[in-house]
Formats: sequence, structure tokens, C-alpha cells
Amino acid sequence: MVRIDVIEDGDNSQPNVILYAEECKWELDYVKQQLFPHVLDRYEFLVLKTVDLIQYRKPHVNVIVIFSSNVMTMHEIQEVVQFHQPIIVVHMSDEWGSKPEYVALSQSVPLVLRQHWFPNAYRHQKNVFQILLGYYTGFPIDLPFVPVSQRAYTWSFIGTVNEERRQMLSVLTQRWANKTSYFRGGGVKVYDMAVTYSNAIFVPNGRGANRLDCFRIYEAMMAGAIPIVVGPKQELEETFVFEGQQDQWPWVTAQTWHDAIDQCNVLLNDPTLLRAKQQFVIAWLHDHFEIARERITKALVLHEGHKR
Repeated sequence: MVRIDVIEDGDNSQPNVILYAEECKWELDYVKQQLFPHVLDRYEFLVLKTVDLIQYRKPHVNVIVIFSSNVMTMHEIQEVVQFHQPIIVVHMSDEWGSKPEYVALSQSVPLVLRQHWFPNAYRHQKNVFQILLGYYTGFPIDLPFVPVSQRAYTWSFIGTVNEERRQMLSVLTQRWANKTSYFRGGGVKVYDMAVTYSNAIFVPNGRGANRLDCFRIYEAMMAGAIPIVVGPKQELEETFVFEGQQDQWPWVTAQTWHDAIDQCNVLLNDPTLLRAKQQFVIAWLHDHFEIARERITKALVLHEGHKR
């Protein structure tokens, strides 16, 4: 681990700070546990309502800003950036891809982390890194590991049901009528959801409000389950663009649910392949978090080195 020291510059600036918009409540644990755990002992972590974050004017030596474009306008985040000159900005939300103006943040911030990316619509910048959506705050990260051979459910789905997911569930229940499953249309506590996924081999993921990307994919991975993601090939390639991990998705991907189930059946019929798939899921997730933290560390060290 690279040590990140507080820089004393002789002015009235306070120690390093992470300014976190309270409206990003779903990602709070994810941010602390996976993205910035290696700097929390050197950075004060302030959770502020967006309106207060915009007005926050206490100077700090080094600053990281985490905000949601569902709440903060481009003009407002630009004002925050102009005052604090953050080393890193984390852009949450933007699921609809309707805010390309926020890409301009990469021109004034050394590193931008963002949950969603639209390679054919947004201008690519080398200092923009796509992060996972993460997992819901309160998700237990210390659940006992259950090998696939000991899991109670072949598949499990927990969440609201829209028309596309209804079609997904119809195919699953027909094709896997003889398989054990757990389905709940929502209203499940985060801990109970995690326990359920930790006892499922596969977790199907239907499209959410707009995108194929969904918290469920990564919550399933955290629980050692194998996600299933179905969608058009081009959309899959444009949605899941992770630095250093392109074309290496660990989940089962297909263009139809029938094709996806065929792939899953191949795994179910070969215990060795199935174990390897589960191990790949876990290793891929670990690698992504490592790559993200390395990018964060590099940005912080380079910035602080220049200040010295």
C-alpha cells in the first residue's frame, strides 16, 4: 500500500477531506469499503446534503468529491470543483446517458470515476474510469462462502418486476421447472437478500428502468453467485466497459434467455466448469476493485508529488 501523507502548505487549509453527497446513500458502504478504504485513515469523510455540499467553503489540503448528477447540476459541480480543486470526482448516477456535459469534468479534475459510461455518445477521456454500480448500503461483506455444489437454489431473483423481467421469469420457470429457485418481488431486507444470493448458483438480471447494468449483478457477485445478463450484443459491449477487463465478463451473457439457460445447463452438467466459473466471478470482482484503488492511489500520489 502506498502511504498518502497529509501535506502541510503553510496556509489555513484543513486536513484532507472526502465530501460525500448524502443523496448517494445507496453507495456509501461501497465507497468506503471498496473504493477508498486505503485512504480513510488520512481523509476526513464528510457526508453532506447536496445543498450543503454546494455551499461548503472550508479550504482543505486535498479534496475528493462524490456527487450525484440526479441532484447536482453541471453548473453546481463546476462551482464546487473551481473552489476545492479536487483530485478526484466520483460521478454517481446518469443511468439514462442524457448528460454528456458532465464529461467536461475530466478537463479540470485529474481523475473522474463514474458509474455509467456511453462510449458511442460520450467523448472518451483517459482520466475517466468506469466503476461498478456497487452494492446497496448495508450489504454484508463477511458472509460465509458457500461453494456452488452446496447452494440450495439453482437460481434466485429478488426485485420489482417490469414487463421485460416478467418475460425473463416466464422462461426461467418453464425451462427450469424442475430446479430449486427463490423469487421475491421486492420488500426483502438487504441482509436477507445477500443470504439468499449466497445460497443461489445463478442470479438472473433483467433490465432495470433503462440499462442492463444493475446493482443486482454486483450484489450477486459479492455473494459468490453467477449473474446472468441478457441483451443485444452491441448493448452489452457498450454497457460494460471496464478498464483492463474488457471482453472478460465473468457473468453468463447471451442475447436471449433461452440461450442463457443453455449456457447455464452446460455449467450445471460439469461441476468442474461450474466451480471455475464461480471462482472467476470472485476473482474478477476482486481485480476490478484493485484496479480502481490503483487508479485512485496513482492520482493522489501524482497530485501530492506535484505539490511538494
